[in-house]
Amino acid sequence: MSAKTVHPATILAEADRLAERLTKLPDINIDTPDSFTTHREAVAELVAELMAREAARPTTCRANWQGGVFALYGFRATSTSGLPGAIQNWITQVRQKGGEK
Repeated sequence: MSAKTVHPATILAEADRLAERLTKLPDINIDTPDSFTTHREAVAELVAELMAREAARPTTCRANWQGGVFALYGFRATSTSGLPGAIQNWITQVRQKGGEK
């Protein structure tokens, strides 16, 4: 499904939903080594949730040592800080463009 076949309000609602979901990711605390694992596991759960829910739409949702890439509804964003950063950049891009490609 391309951005042209999806109403901008739907795309903006998805941005709001993802923004809310990002706030629920646990913080990384440098003084608590387990926080890295907890954060990484929460991001993995988010990826699984997104990929299962968005299976019918062309979605890119991946991360590696270079950072993260997230694409949905024809909008694509990257971040060297990882997948949460890429999703945040996607949200920012969608909101700036009013959900219209």
